[in-house]
Amino acid sequence: MALDDLSWLHWPTMTKALTLGVGAGLVVAVGIGDLYFGLLLGVVNGLAFGVGLSRTRDAD
Repeated sequence: MALDDLSWLHWPTMTKALTLGVGAGLVVAVGIGDLYFGLLLGVVNGLAFGVGLSRTRDAD
């Protein structure tokens, strides 16, 4: 997959969303006592949020 295929992604938004997702995942990890699950959940949520925001920015 070439980087040109991902030109619609807004990389600063992706970075912020991933950071917030991992932070929220760490809070969940402390709450449930499972670090790896919390990090995985945070990364997945951050990526999904970043992609969603990038798609809406691209539509404008």
